[in-house]
Amino acid sequence: MPTDSAASCVKHPERKAYCRDLCKSCYDCAWIKARRPKVNELRRGRDREKTKANSRRFYIKHRARLIEKQRAYREANPDIIAEKKRLYRLKYGDNIKIRKLAAYYRVSREEIVAILEIKSCEICGSSTRLCIDHDHGTGAIRGRLCESCNYGLGKFKDSAARLMAAAKYLTRAEAGEQCA
Repeated sequence: MPTDSAASCVKHPERKAYCRDLCKSCYDCAWIKARRPKVNELRRGRDREKTKANSRRFYIKHRARLIEKQRAYREANPDIIAEKKRLYRLKYGDNIKIRKLAAYYRVSREEIVAILEIKSCEICGSSTRLCIDHDHGTGAIRGRLCESCNYGLGKFKDSAARLMAAAKYLTRAEAGEQCA
């Protein structure tokens, strides 16, 4: 788009005009300024859906390259990554665990805090290796159990009928009766 060599820039007479009576640097600056409102509008979120769609398309198109770039950065800078993680943990502490649990079980943070305040298993009373027990069908939290009791319930497929049958079996065996 350069103009003839006789023309000069309006702002800088010593420079040759590149386009529209402006030198190359003035033209580039004017071009950027003319488009900046659109860029700022997207950045401010006025057209959030369009921005999200563009970002998503870009990520899908370049996913492998982006993942590889992140992996390479993490491998090249383990000390920086470790320091960032340490600072994040110092800043947010237990909130990280609470936030993750609340998101996983789809409950409020207050409910998670109330569950975490239970310090012993609700079946055997043990206070070691506690976990949150939930119904796999509905996702509802039932309480805190030790790892062994939670595993045992899982083996009985959370069925009260199976547990009652197992209890009857154990009581008969303890009484010395023959099982049929």
